[in-house]
Amino acid sequence: MRYSSSSGDVSAVAARTVAFLANGLHTIYPPSNSGLAAEMILSSGCIISEYPPRTKLHPAHFKNRNRLQTGSSIVTIVIESDLKSGTMYTAKFAQSQGRKLLVLNHPQDKLSPMSEGNKKLLDEGYAIPFYPRRY
Repeated sequence: MRYSSSSGDVSAVAARTVAFLANGLHTIYPPSNSGLAAEMILSSGCIISEYPPRTKLHPAHFKNRNRLQTGSSIVTIVIESDLKSGTMYTAKFAQSQGRKLLVLNHPQDKLSPMSEGNKKLLDEGYAIPFYPRRY
């Protein structure tokens, strides 16, 4: 289950939260997100998996999960990605599905190996850049 929020509180999000699993619905991965999953359900959110119950986690399933995430989204936003990150697959899925892809354009003095994926996506014209107000 992938989840990101600056507040760490599902109720802080006005829309309903949807999480996609890379395994069957029998378990939440990582286990530390079990409480978050329960909170999402209680807040009228949902958890989705394309795998049958009891399907175990497999590394390839994360790519499939990312495909579902981008396919169900209007826009995908990349904050930071290295060149070998799964986020690069997510960006390619968004692009191939005709979804908007926004990528944080890190200032030159803040570039690091962890933002090389951002630079590549922008340099190759796959994404719309956005800029931080403060860094």
